[in-house]
Amino acid sequence: LWMLAAAAHDLRILAENCHRRGGDCEITAAIVADLFDTVEGAEEKQSPALVQLYKTLTALGSFFLVRGDLELARQLRARLAHVPDATLEQVRRELTACENPVFWEVTDRVVNFDFVEPDVRAGLPAFLEPVECWPAPAAALLRS
Repeated sequence: LWMLAAAAHDLRILAENCHRRGGDCEITAAIVADLFDTVEGAEEKQSPALVQLYKTLTALGSFFLVRGDLELARQLRARLAHVPDATLEQVRRELTACENPVFWEVTDRVVNFDFVEPDVRAGLPAFLEPVECWPAPAAALLRS
């Protein structure tokens, strides 16, 4: 459980840093694809880590939406399309409630996997809406 969550978190941070530093789009897309593979494997096994993995997808999707990378945001939102609304609401609630990046009780990483930066946290509700409901111009661009 912890290893899946840690691996997914690491992929999220790699993708964010690659994007933030203007890295090659193909590298960022490959990192996101690795994250999708991780989630797919967990879904096949009905892993108890699924909610944590959905949090990772949601946080990364909100990151891309807030930063204007609508294609990657759309891909991440599409990957969550089958997740029940109640689970997505739980994900939103838990990510929105987490304001402390430090977590020391379980791991020596001193990292709270649920922490997202305030601007990304603010974008969570919009990201979790269906793509058709995203604010313009995002919705128009994503439908094309």
